[in-house]
Amino acid sequence: MKKNLLIQIFLIIFHFTGFTEMKMNQFPRGDTHASFIKNHGQIIDQHSRPNPACLYLLPLQYFNLQLRSTGFSYDIFQIHPNKNKIQDSSNFSSSDKMKNQESETAICNRIDIDFLESNVSCKIQGSDHQKTLLNFYTSTCPSEGIRNVEQYSCVTYYDVYPNIDLQFLVDKKNGFKYNFIIHHGGNIADIRFKISGSTNIVISKDTLILGAISGEIKESI
Repeated sequence: MKKNLLIQIFLIIFHFTGFTEMKMNQFPRGDTHASFIKNHGQIIDQHSRPNPACLYLLPLQYFNLQLRSTGFSYDIFQIHPNKNKIQDSSNFSSSDKMKNQESETAICNRIDIDFLESNVSCKIQGSDHQKTLLNFYTSTCPSEGIRNVEQYSCVTYYDVYPNIDLQFLVDKKNGFKYNFIIHHGGNIADIRFKISGSTNIVISKDTLILGAISGEIKESI
């Protein structure tokens, strides 16, 4: 009988901070209906330049997950209000609210997890398509905008290693989780990562701990 081995990894986020500064309106804020947004050119980096390496983006509250063909990345944000921020903006117009939002500065710590000796041409596909399509009209988009952008609850890397798939899913409790699905003929020893941008890496029983500038991220099986 053919059997598949499923390894589930849940992400648990604790306190963190980082080192790249940007304005708050330069990255999307997450909401209660988080999903993986496909990149059609609307996603930018911290320098407001197109970021084609990011294939799908999951924006959560002060946290982004970028899915790339060669791995994935965590963008961890800490928000610092500037001196001119007005705390009560309930009576602001929409333009005043934007100005008030721009008075916040975000510090970002990025951690890259890169696949080692993986299938760089593996198929990466979203599934569980969301009904709502997104339209983007920003300074980096063409004049007509970037419209009808798809959202998904799941993104799968097929055969990222021989007979091994990697599946990312939205998770209501933890934000997201990812699974390695090992099919018949797959070897768990083929799964290898290179982690960059973390101040410290600790493996404790079934938990991987990634240190950030003033905190840590815990991933538990």
